[in-house]
Amino acid sequence: MILLMAFIVTLICINLCAYAEENKKLSELTENECINFLRSQGTEIPKEYIDYIQLGYTVKEMIIYIEEHPEAEHIYNYTAKDELFTNVRETVLKYYNIEIENNSFISAYSAKSAASDLSRLGYTNVTYGSTRPSYQSGYKVIAVRKCADDFHFMAETSSNVWRHKPGDSVELQYNYSSPVLGKWTNEALNRYGVKSASIEYTSDIMYIKYKL
Repeated sequence: MILLMAFIVTLICINLCAYAEENKKLSELTENECINFLRSQGTEIPKEYIDYIQLGYTVKEMIIYIEEHPEAEHIYNYTAKDELFTNVRETVLKYYNIEIENNSFISAYSAKSAASDLSRLGYTNVTYGSTRPSYQSGYKVIAVRKCADDFHFMAETSSNVWRHKPGDSVELQYNYSSPVLGKWTNEALNRYGVKSASIEYTSDIMYIKYKL
């Protein structure tokens, strides 16, 4: 059994080395080869995905997207999937020797993903973009912004009134009429009192609007 496992590992390494020498794209790997590649690089797979039957499909789709948009970060509502993407992205960028100087912006693709989630939940008239939409009764506008390893939402509850909930804080009203004014931080207020800010969100702001 030990010899068999050693043979399998050696075969995988040979295939990956030959693959790299030919300068082929990782996206040209099969789904199983994608998984083997990530494991060979020590990429951490969240426990929620270790036995996931569609893991190969999922990571290959991520690899394809990362090759096309190496500068872009993804945002998933599901924490485990967001963690998986982050780990896969780090491995892929390292493989291609790509360094991203600015790693803290929200891509249009990320906003599209959040908008798609709203559509799946049954909301209609969902739009998104970098331009702030006008307030409209019967609709809700969400602003999204990132730092290097976290993201934050604000919602316009009435015209020029924005509310948000950093971490375990009670709901807070933003001090400004527009999300582009002031600083976005994780300063909070909970039962223990005021919690000082330790994070500032500085990326471009993306807006999502949908019908209530």
